[in-house]
Amino acid sequence: MQNRREPIFNIPAAIVAVAVLLTAIHIVRMLLPEMADVWAIFAFGFVPARYAAGAQLFGQLPGGGGADVWTFVSYAFLHGDWVHLGVNVAWMVAFGTPVLRRFGAARFVALSLAAAVGGAALHLITHWGAVAPMIGASAAISGQMGAATRFAFQRNVMFGVAGRDDDRRWRRPAMSLVAAFRDVRVLAFVGVWFAVNYVFGATDIVPGVSAAIAWQAHVGGFLVGLLLFPLFDIPKSRQIVDDPGIDWRTARYSARWQQVPGDQGPGDQGPGDQVPEDQVRPDQVQSDQVQSDQVPGEERGPDRPGGDGPDQKSGSS
Repeated sequence: MQNRREPIFNIPAAIVAVAVLLTAIHIVRMLLPEMADVWAIFAFGFVPARYAAGAQLFGQLPGGGGADVWTFVSYAFLHGDWVHLGVNVAWMVAFGTPVLRRFGAARFVALSLAAAVGGAALHLITHWGAVAPMIGASAAISGQMGAATRFAFQRNVMFGVAGRDDDRRWRRPAMSLVAAFRDVRVLAFVGVWFAVNYVFGATDIVPGVSAAIAWQAHVGGFLVGLLLFPLFDIPKSRQIVDDPGIDWRTARYSARWQQVPGDQGPGDQGPGDQVPEDQVRPDQVQSDQVQSDQVPGEERGPDRPGGDGPDQKSGSS
């Protein structure tokens, strides 16, 4: 049997478009005079001091009342340096891709924006009155990670089923929250994710980072994707439950054809020596497991050359 293989680089157009947008914004900021860039960071970055009466700079920040609203989202489009941007784009490609293929572009964008808001909200609660602005798309991407946790770690989802490797696998029914936390792969991923975010964020052990990592924003975004997944998921009518020739209740195999017992050995059989899946006994079915050892990468804060301005102390997410 010949397996159809996808190209090595098969990134959805919407993911590419977001990456290009984030890169373009960062390039524009690099071309701005230093003071203009500082203004942009405080006008579009998330600053908890905006909401705390009596805090330093309260009522003096650029953007006015409008910024009190739009900065819950706009901060996610700014990044501290190229490393910060590159790490976020890499994780978006890895975890945003399956979410986009399941949700479609509109639902994917809605989830990402909601996760950005959730990250900002938790950062606001844990940094009430703080003057340092928070920037970075990590909360939105953490939301994508949380959403992917609900469906991507199931058997025959990450790597397809029955020799098929098409986007239909992403639309299999997702796990309930209870079922997800009974899956050892989900537990391992979530545990490692929280541990890594805490170690690199709360302990300040990342060398060369002059700004604190806003790990609480990561947690807020992740929880939005994990807990509010059903609000953004595709309707059941678009989910793939049954497929001709595949029993989704028991299908945990990777080969579309099984050899007839007693015939030629592997690699020698012809078309006449194989039987369709629906004629294979359950005890002949092979299992196919999916494991993940991916953990979130470290985040970088703003590293704009020249001076000790406020943007040097911004939090990154």
